[in-house]
Amino acid sequence: MDEFKILLPAVHLPNLHLLFTFRAVYHKEKGDVKKIQSCDSPIGFTWIKLFDSKNVTNDGEYNLPILSTFPLNYATYTLDKLEKYKNSTDLKFVDTAGRPIFKFKLDFHTNYHSMNPFLVELVSLVEQEKIDDNTADQVIKLLKVLESLESNAVITHLYVILNNVFDLIHQTNAAKSISLDKCQDIFKYAMRVLLRACGLMCHENRDHYLRGYIDNRFDPSFRSQKITVHEVIVEHLLTCFHFKTEPALLNNLYYSFWFFMAVIIKCFAIDACSNNRIIKNRQNFLRPNVADNLKKFAYSASILIKERLKEDSKFTKKITHHLSRFLTKCFSIIDRGLVMSLLSIIIKQFQDTDQDAVYLKFDILSDLANYKNFIPLNLPLDSPSTKNVIYHLRENSPEYGALHYPLYLIFSEVDKALDQGPESRKCAIKIIRNLIKKHHFDDRYESDDVQARIHMLYLPLLSILVKKYRVLVESAKKLIPDLLPAVDPNEYQRETGSSNTLDQRKWASHSKTSPAVSSEVLKSVVADPDGKLWTVSELRDVFIVFLRIVKCVDMSMVIEYLKSFSNYRFDNSRKSVSRTLSPQSKIISTDFIEKFLMTIKSSISLFGAGHLKNLKNFKLGISGFMPAGVKSQSMETITNYDEFISKNRRDLELNLHNETCMIVLDVMDSVYHAFKLQLEQDYGDNELMKEYFELIKTLLQAPTSMMVKKNLFALIRQLLAKSPSILFKGSNQYCYQLCVQILKLSNTQTEWLQTETKYFFYWCSEVTTHSAVSYTTDHTSRLSWPAPQLSTSANL
Repeated sequence: MDEFKILLPAVHLPNLHLLFTFRAVYHKEKGDVKKIQSCDSPIGFTWIKLFDSKNVTNDGEYNLPILSTFPLNYATYTLDKLEKYKNSTDLKFVDTAGRPIFKFKLDFHTNYHSMNPFLVELVSLVEQEKIDDNTADQVIKLLKVLESLESNAVITHLYVILNNVFDLIHQTNAAKSISLDKCQDIFKYAMRVLLRACGLMCHENRDHYLRGYIDNRFDPSFRSQKITVHEVIVEHLLTCFHFKTEPALLNNLYYSFWFFMAVIIKCFAIDACSNNRIIKNRQNFLRPNVADNLKKFAYSASILIKERLKEDSKFTKKITHHLSRFLTKCFSIIDRGLVMSLLSIIIKQFQDTDQDAVYLKFDILSDLANYKNFIPLNLPLDSPSTKNVIYHLRENSPEYGALHYPLYLIFSEVDKALDQGPESRKCAIKIIRNLIKKHHFDDRYESDDVQARIHMLYLPLLSILVKKYRVLVESAKKLIPDLLPAVDPNEYQRETGSSNTLDQRKWASHSKTSPAVSSEVLKSVVADPDGKLWTVSELRDVFIVFLRIVKCVDMSMVIEYLKSFSNYRFDNSRKSVSRTLSPQSKIISTDFIEKFLMTIKSSISLFGAGHLKNLKNFKLGISGFMPAGVKSQSMETITNYDEFISKNRRDLELNLHNETCMIVLDVMDSVYHAFKLQLEQDYGDNELMKEYFELIKTLLQAPTSMMVKKNLFALIRQLLAKSPSILFKGSNQYCYQLCVQILKLSNTQTEWLQTETKYFFYWCSEVTTHSAVSYTTDHTSRLSWPAPQLSTSANL
């Protein structure tokens, strides 16, 4: 049996048919000369129509008669219904009795031509553009029937259904004779057909067909003066949210939610360009009623997600992700102020302390933070040379939100989450840490000036953390003693670059042979049933972010930031900053500065090298997240990275500790010069000087590198030379405590450090003698000698 495949046109043609021609072919010899003559002549014809009325002819076996001649208007005859035409004089059969002697079989395989009469009728109306007031009722009836179309037909004719329904919306928009009520009914039932088809495809795990349709087949370029496709979709999706009595419709909406978001985005992108491909003004792009519908849509969607959260948290998380991705894509097309308001509406619906709601809220904020143009959303970026801008950058205030709303929204939620339980706190810390990483590794912002401008936007985060100094300090005090075993300080006095000695090799060999330790190493070992204390891992992440901001922002801006919390007066115009202090020039509010110093003091011990003994078996690896059995070049890269981290964990921690100390020293040096009068107030007998001196003691006690020690002694010499009254005339025993700490360092084997301690005691005795003479003679001059300058940069 022969088999032939014929490609049918993707259009409904009532007279389309297959024509079969039967030919006689023979050869004969002519005359005495052996000359062969060929003969090829038609002897019969038959045909069959491929459409029966508006439907495709049924599959199956057919027996047709063969005619010897073509009749006039042969296409009007249907030979498979032979009894009707047997007595016709126009038909002359090869077989005189007109018996069906030609047998064949038809088997249709098409995703365009359907055997469903309702779908065929709708396609016919749309293709012939007969959508008007007379056919509106018929169209509505067809859509109601197609809403219950069987799944096989939907899967087979998906693109036909989607194309014709969207074309139906286009033609209904353009039709001028259809009444408004009938238009709304057509839109309503067209949306229900779309929801049914898309929901069914997602249930059948064939959503890749829908993605292919969006990318390659959907064309929203049709324009109408009445209403656009995305306006219809937004308006009628909004009504679908209120159909709580129809759970099947709501389920279809849940599963196909992403499809309609993609359709709206593509409509936005096409409609944003005028006919000559010029981008329209964002503010005038959407009509006022569309903007209102978008806000109602965002509100209804977030309410519905929240209601379904307990039933299926995994699926609601996926819907939330699609909604947030839709909003981030809208940043590139429509008015950004409208998108900000949509974000604010959605976030307000997840203000509960329920942990699932917190997760969804931070998922939305994470998608916002991962937006590739997140920094331009927060423009303008102020210059570090403009010091008066610190007034609106210092706190997460409404004034800050008016200029930098995305960061204002994130900081507001982070501030709330840090006061909640461990899980909420982890989400807040994660989003901030990832933001800082993103800016650091973005090639567009690699220059120092741009980095400084970007990190100035994070000054409100410093204020949030400083205001929570009590829990930070308390957590550090309770956790760090368990992480600071007795360590030989001589081991850490060498330079980091020359420390690859036997001790490192011992540590590396120990890390290879010892069993893996779980992540509990970095968790709190102190009983904390309420979860109020922060774990070591959380403290490390927070302080890394804190110190990164301080380091990247120009140090003069850090000082202006600290001054803004004192009683330095700013005028309302913000054009100038009054540097005139109150009549008691030495008395200003230093409460915030004290909290700031207390906060950064905790970081010294937190990143101290002493806890390396507990961290030597901790594996900072990512190969555990790869699928088992994966053997590829990327897997080898990850494995090598894990090995490098494991072998060099000690050096990395030392480097981080030294970097921390250098940042702290830079801050201390700048604070001394900026608040020298306040530090010397009452001969150092004030809270600010106490916290400042505690920082000096902590740095002296910490096992740090030689470079940190050199800069620290330079700072001490500066204090000794310029403010001797603090050490020798106050009631506090600063001089005694300083001498005790430096005496402990004299036992070191480092020659430079021993020499430095001798010089310190010599200078201390000279300053004491000179100060006694000066005070008795009311002489105001101070001892002056060339003191080494403090290095303000660390390139470790």
